[in-house]
This record gives sequence, structure tokens and C-alpha cells, in this order.
Amino acid sequence: MERRTRNSTRWITASALALALPLLAACTGDTDPTQSPSATTPPSESITATPTETERDPLTPPTFETPTTEEQAAKDAKDAATAYNESQVAIEQAGKSSVLELYFGGEALTEAKQSLENIVQYDLDVQGEVSFDPNESVTVSARGTGDSAIEFGSATVTGCVDLSGYDVRQDGKQLEVPGNGKHPRLYDLSFDQESQTWLIMSTYQMEGTC
Repeated sequence: MERRTRNSTRWITASALALALPLLAACTGDTDPTQSPSATTPPSESITATPTETERDPLTPPTFETPTTEEQAAKDAKDAATAYNESQVAIEQAGKSSVLELYFGGEALTEAKQSLENIVQYDLDVQGEVSFDPNESVTVSARGTGDSAIEFGSATVTGCVDLSGYDVRQDGKQLEVPGNGKHPRLYDLSFDQESQTWLIMSTYQMEGTC
């Protein structure tokens, strides 16, 4: 059985400041440089991407139907965990704790708020991207009791977080932190009936590599 590393949400900068980042902690190398306009595009013209139907506001989590099967719960919980990781940089850039309440609950929300406060307090510049590749296997169970019970309302998702494109800087200087690259992580999620979202209730970096 994989062991969990409880203090995985904490990291230290080169200047020895103890800074907590939501759930993840690493930055390796610069992010990809901004592409220059093509040779056929006049320099004075700007290129605006056309939104697609699949694009989602990263500050708003995806919503789901109440799970009625184990398979549905497993799929939706994996999608929710993936959506958070893909939104992490935008959430940290926005610096609004109210956004965290849309993605987290329980102890994970408390930790995430403290982490965001540190990002704002130390004026950290967060850029790049984070991705998550969930494992196929998901543990699904009931959530709540009595009339409020949801038979398939809790799920534990594990997978590989990729931080290789995650970049954190302070006063223009890139911070060197442990845990570069990829690492396995576990998410405990709970379906919230009111918001129709899967909330991350707790999360841990697991030992090993991926």
C-alpha cells in the first residue's frame, strides 16, 4: 500500500521563507517563451484566439450530475481532480480565496487558503501550467447518512501530477524548490449536491515516482 506524505503541501524558497502552495510544490526551468507572430501577420496586428466549446473558465469548476453509478462517480471525480490541476496557476494568479471554496472543502480548503495567503503576502509570480494524469482505478463509496446520503458520493483518486511547466518567481528570481518534475498524488473528493461539483476534501503527495 502506498504511504502518504502529510507535509507535502509545504516548501521553502531559496531565501528560507516557509511558503505553502496549494497542494503542489515545485518549479523547474522557464516556461515556454511566447510565440512571435507569423511572418504573414503584420506586427501591428494582434492575434486573438477564438474560444472553443471545450474551453472552461479556470476560476469556475466543472459541474456534474448527481452520481448514480460507481462508474459515473469514478469518471467525474477524475475529471474534477484533473480540472483543478489545470486551473491551479490561474487560481493562484487571481489570488481570491473565494475561488478556492468552489474547488475545496474540509481540511484541504483550510490549507489552500493559507497557501494562497502566502502567495499574496510574499508577492509571488506564478506562471506556466500544471497537469494531472489520473490512474484508472478509483475507490468510490457512500457520502453522508439518512436523507442526505449519496450512495456514490465519495471518491479517492490517485495519479501523476506534472509540475515540469510550473514556474514561481519572487522579485524576478525563479524559486528553487524540492519535488521538481512529476510525483504521485492522492485526492479525496466529495460530491456537493448544492453546487453539483466534486470538492477536494483532502490531498496528499504519495511516496514514489511516476
